[in-house]
Amino acid sequence: MRRLMPLLALGAFLSTPVAAADPLIVTLDKAELLRLNADAADVIIGNPAYVDATIQDPRVLTLFGKRAGETNLIILNADRKVVLNRAVVVRPERGRHVKVISPMKGVQGAAESTYSCTDGCSPTTLGEEAKELAPAGDAVAPEPR
Repeated sequence: MRRLMPLLALGAFLSTPVAAADPLIVTLDKAELLRLNADAADVIIGNPAYVDATIQDPRVLTLFGKRAGETNLIILNADRKVVLNRAVVVRPERGRHVKVISPMKGVQGAAESTYSCTDGCSPTTLGEEAKELAPAGDAVAPEPR
């Protein structure tokens, strides 16, 4: 029975769920440095449409947020062992951007524009081209003047 107790304790420990690490947060259209505790040889990105990664040196990577959303990042060492496996969340810079939705002249629908506002406001695309929104379903077109 004495030998069984440590095994039961180990079994209870192994069955306890391990908390997932917090995701890496990358700002859209910005570069972020990621410092590692081990040398990186390969970088795998779940969906490269969201983030790009460049190895600056074996222990420093640059992550660039390309599109708002979430993916994952896996970093392998030269022996193909996992150095890091984390979720990556790309989000716009908070507090300095304003989206303006306005009707399109002469047609149904609206256009969306994004402005970066610090001292004043300047148009920006935040990683995407400016876009026209789809026409509203049954919206009534403005009457001609």
